[in-house]
Amino acid sequence: MVASSNHCDTVFSIFLYSLSRKVNENFYAIMGILLKNLRECLNDHAYDIILDFFKKNYPEENLVLVPKKKENRYFTEEESPEYIPLVCDKFILEYLPKHCPDFSQQLAVDLMYDFSEWLRKKKLTKVKMQFNDDSQKKEEMIGEENQDGLGKTNVDTSYVFG
Repeated sequence: MVASSNHCDTVFSIFLYSLSRKVNENFYAIMGILLKNLRECLNDHAYDIILDFFKKNYPEENLVLVPKKKENRYFTEEESPEYIPLVCDKFILEYLPKHCPDFSQQLAVDLMYDFSEWLRKKKLTKVKMQFNDDSQKKEEMIGEENQDGLGKTNVDTSYVFG
């Protein structure tokens, strides 16, 4: 059981452990690369992205709800994963191409959607990932779901890097 009080690093570990029992080694390595880069992006940018989101969407008095950066601590060590879907745009469009340029952007979209849905189904976030482009929308990207909330995703590993 994943508790909503778990911080991001713990949730990443639980997700990868659950995934390890269901996917092959190549797919697991791909998810590990994606989550490592997501973790670094969260630690570098999450606090600013969350603050911007609150400033754009809520009255100023709600800014007290925005998590504050703690000195000498990383976002993923301190905060719950509830805001991860807010960081997806920056992660997929800017961070990943710069820090892992060979990672397929479309695969990153698909995997981040699946991970965000897993977070939502586990009640670890209320934020639902959306796409502006109707051609990218998918009714159900994670395929058949099992009791862990993980789907069966088939990935051609040659699709990942180039």
